[in-house]
Amino acid sequence: LMFKRHCVAVQYLTKYEWMLFLDADIGVINPNHRIEEWIDERVNVIFYDRFMNWEVMAGTYLVKNSNYARHFLTAWANYEWKLPHSFHGTDNGAIHAVLLNELVPYAQVEESQLCHKLWNQSRNFGDLFAFEACIRFLLGAQRFWPGKVKIVIKGKGWARDGWLTSTKWSSNDFMFHGWQERRENNSNAFGPWMMPFVDSFDMAHCSQRDGYSNWKWLPEFRTTDENIAELLRNYARTVNGQFWTKAGEIANQFS
Repeated sequence: LMFKRHCVAVQYLTKYEWMLFLDADIGVINPNHRIEEWIDERVNVIFYDRFMNWEVMAGTYLVKNSNYARHFLTAWANYEWKLPHSFHGTDNGAIHAVLLNELVPYAQVEESQLCHKLWNQSRNFGDLFAFEACIRFLLGAQRFWPGKVKIVIKGKGWARDGWLTSTKWSSNDFMFHGWQERRENNSNAFGPWMMPFVDSFDMAHCSQRDGYSNWKWLPEFRTTDENIAELLRNYARTVNGQFWTKAGEIANQFS
């Protein structure tokens, strides 16, 4: 299913100029934004960096109706048949292999092979993150490949994990990721979250002019842009430090 959904996206893409792909656990926290704010006509596929680690987020992306975008998504979907017999991370792991193939085809064979060796030997999330760090190390600081792909930096994408700020949000936020029922108010779960709305949504109103009547927020979850930015900056510093520690360990293997 995790790979078939990207194949399905290719089929629907022909009907639109741009399409937004979303995991089922992503929802709008703040309707005062439009996804068009993140469209960049200079590229065909747009991802963003996750906050919790150095992954490229696989659960949501913007994609243009173009030959390159269809090629990219098809290559990603076809990775179902190329996965190693390891803790591979399904399409989350595979997107990093696809990015390496598409964006850094000139990487030395030894470098590419080392990353895939880490993937082939992966037994847990720590190993998977090592493989992903290896790929990001080879991609370098570049985040923009004209006509191909753009990777938006941490905190600047259209969605983020809401649990990073204990469900608190500000005017800069658009969507939250991680809204799974089993994690709601569950302190024992990874990424617990709390319902930020007073009432359930009346789906009958969603397509009407009074659709905003659904948005009744609990005041304790709304805060300032500055407060959210500071919380995320502190988290990003920790993750960036972890990345460079992991990248340094991997770099030693290239010598």
